[in-house]
Amino acid sequence: MMEDGIDTPRRRRRHSAEFKAQVIQACKQPGVSIAATALRYQLNANQVRIWIRAHEQLTIQSAQATPVTSVPEFIPIPL
Repeated sequence: MMEDGIDTPRRRRRHSAEFKAQVIQACKQPGVSIAATALRYQLNANQVRIWIRAHEQLTIQSAQATPVTSVPEFIPIPL
């Protein structure tokens, strides 16, 4: 990046979890492409895809971590 002939290093942008969730929700709307959504938010489409994959992984992990109602393994039957 050049400003007045001086090279200034690019800085990484940090996005909040709320912003990422907003972008992911926008991508999940019917008929909306990830690339178009990324352009609208001035992001790289590959970065948005990484956020979506990470969100899906967290969703899967939290679903697996949620205990199912416990059912006893042995049920005595009176004879």
